[in-house]
Amino acid sequence: MSHAAPTGHIGMPVDALAQAALTALADQGLVFRAITESDLATVCQIESQAHAHPWELLHFQDCINAGYELLALTRHGQLLGYYVAMPSLDELHLLNLTVSPAHQRQGYARLLMHALMAKTIATGALSIWLEVRHSNHAAKALYAALGFTTVRLRKDYYPAQDGRREDAWVMRWDARAGVEALA
Repeated sequence: MSHAAPTGHIGMPVDALAQAALTALADQGLVFRAITESDLATVCQIESQAHAHPWELLHFQDCINAGYELLALTRHGQLLGYYVAMPSLDELHLLNLTVSPAHQRQGYARLLMHALMAKTIATGALSIWLEVRHSNHAAKALYAALGFTTVRLRKDYYPAQDGRREDAWVMRWDARAGVEALA
């Protein structure tokens, strides 16, 4: 028994949509590529600029060594942003999504999320899970616009200022219903 490839709202197979999107991005000098050890100094620099509580070099090295998905978005060779996602059975868990502060609010986080969503569908995973700071209104709005739903609140999940903790919203994207977000 054969299965048809998932399609977007215009009827094109998702892999064709993804290829068309990649071609359009390449025409603008934008390229997705895997993060390697040689990128980690730049990744850590962006991480420190973007977050009050950044990941350390060891976190990224551990993720590479564990075989997680670390994807960079570059423009003419300059690293603009990245994500780290952990595969787990039939889902992906987004651990880190960061865009350089100099390049925020230009749609790059959305592009990275589209890449992760396409990867989810291509691998047959059923969902993406993530946690987002309660105070990160821009990220929560992006995730909601992409079809993520809020599942629950995790109290005191993130470190915050002055030794305090901040709540996280746990959000989920259902790949079976989410193909439309990619089209």
